[in-house]
Amino acid sequence: MNRTTPDNARGTGNRSRGALARVRGLVQGLACFAAGMALSAWWFLRAPPPGPAAPESAGPPALSDATKADSAAAFVPRADPAAVDAVKRLVPNVDSVSAAEGAEVLRQSSFAEFQQAVQTMQARVKEAEARFLQAQADQSEAGQEAARKEIQQIQAEHLAGLRRLTATSQAQMNALQQIKGAAH
Repeated sequence: MNRTTPDNARGTGNRSRGALARVRGLVQGLACFAAGMALSAWWFLRAPPPGPAAPESAGPPALSDATKADSAAAFVPRADPAAVDAVKRLVPNVDSVSAAEGAEVLRQSSFAEFQQAVQTMQARVKEAEARFLQAQADQSEAGQEAARKEIQQIQAEHLAGLRRLTATSQAQMNALQQIKGAAH
């Protein structure tokens, strides 16, 4: 039973559904992209720092404990004072916890920030999608194009925000290494 409605008779119903499908595809792609960025950032933040993997017997002669401490301190990157303050604020009793425990606290904090950023982005995309649907219902090509551009702008802003969060997380990890290096 195929009923012809006025929209279908003119072909605008199919065109509207096609545009809506494109926007939904764009929104889904954006959500997957954001989730992938957050997940990869979380993954890299939880990975242990690269270090020598070879056993000590395969390398040069063993170093004394004092030489090992001096060389380890030489490789600790200098951290931004703001990052040091953030670490001290995020990790209670930073001097009494181990470096691994402090790193885990920082990872959890970073992951929570990433989740919040993704949720904010998704809410903004839903609002833009609603404006797109309204423009589509009003048969406004200009409104639809404006909503598409807004979604692209949201995506660009979100990507920049994720990059800032990643840089901040890395700076905090470096600050933690500096604090723990200075404690020994």
